[in-house]
Amino acid sequence: MAHLLSTSCSLNIASSSKLHSKQLHQGSTVLPSSLTLQTSKSPIKRLVLQGKKSQRFCTVHATTLPISQEAKTQTSSGSPQTSNEPSEPKRVMVIGGDGYCGWATALHLSNKNHEVAIVDSLVRRLFDHQLGLDSLTPISSIHNRIRRWKSLTGKTIQLYIGDICDFEFLSETFKSFEPDAVVHFGEQRSAPYSMIDRSRAVFTQNNNVIGTLNVLFAI
Repeated sequence: MAHLLSTSCSLNIASSSKLHSKQLHQGSTVLPSSLTLQTSKSPIKRLVLQGKKSQRFCTVHATTLPISQEAKTQTSSGSPQTSNEPSEPKRVMVIGGDGYCGWATALHLSNKNHEVAIVDSLVRRLFDHQLGLDSLTPISSIHNRIRRWKSLTGKTIQLYIGDICDFEFLSETFKSFEPDAVVHFGEQRSAPYSMIDRSRAVFTQNNNVIGTLNVLFAI
């Protein structure tokens, strides 16, 4: 259904079926001129059906519309129109914004003119230092990356450095930035790291469970 552009089908009304034929000629009570259905197989599409009535045939044309065009206005003829107006900028907090996924998400949102704040303890860099590891791709500090982003785009990304397991820090950060939305990447996601020894297993459980609970209560 996600790739459906258009389709049609014909319904042949037998001449002996006077009741159905009569209903078809009565108008939109049986078959409206157009209707919109939410399809269960394609969460990113809406199915718009338009019907045309003839004496003995009913032709249905179907087209798909993106959910982004969900807002509709009705014209005088009753046909739907779509609105492509951009959404208003939001204040978005990206927890774990110094990480691989978090940094890319922060840049994407900032580029879309949203006001972005990164919250990170920078502990991922500490892991590499403790284990004597270096990234195959050199990664600048979060401060340098934010400065570089501003020099390239003129857009500012706010930075809050702290541990989300510290609820006092997290709640104060929420009060300071007042986000409209939160993207949570602030978890220790490495299974091999969590199995090195007991202390790292405990850290992973505490960070991921308590940290996420703190985020929920801060919201």
